[in-house]
Amino acid sequence: STYLIKKRVEGIEKLSQKLKQHIKNLTDNHELFDMKYHSSFAPDVFEDPKLLAQEYEKIRHKEKLLGSTLIGPHREDFGIYLEKQSVKSFCSEGQKRSFLTALKLAEWQLVASDLLVSPLLCVDDLGVHLDEKRHTLLEQKLTKLGQVFITSPKNTFSLEGDPQLK
Repeated sequence: STYLIKKRVEGIEKLSQKLKQHIKNLTDNHELFDMKYHSSFAPDVFEDPKLLAQEYEKIRHKEKLLGSTLIGPHREDFGIYLEKQSVKSFCSEGQKRSFLTALKLAEWQLVASDLLVSPLLCVDDLGVHLDEKRHTLLEQKLTKLGQVFITSPKNTFSLEGDPQLK
């Protein structure tokens, strides 16, 4: 558990740094999204295997009674925030789509840097719920990524300026 949680925290931090760069580009520096890892343990606990084992022991009886685990890496999640408020309840559909697009781009960038190759980017309904300005910023970003597969209910992407498409 200690190893898995540490790696997840590191991964979220790396992804969050890239995410912030992409969201600035897609929103023209207007929105500040952030991601945080939510562990079922305090940071000092998951960094020490002995403390972690003690936490599991403390709750074992309750878990047996309930027939379900209550803590552990499989019960953890990450939160997405816009200006310190939860995206789930605070953001518009366009803001959510902007965030998801920036997240896809951040993931793409991490994979590209780790593998030293340009991966394919496959995104479904990418242009849905984006205003014209965000749509234009997204088109500009996509033309620089190499091979991108996009599905959309609208024929709204015009990547004709890309010489690779001809």
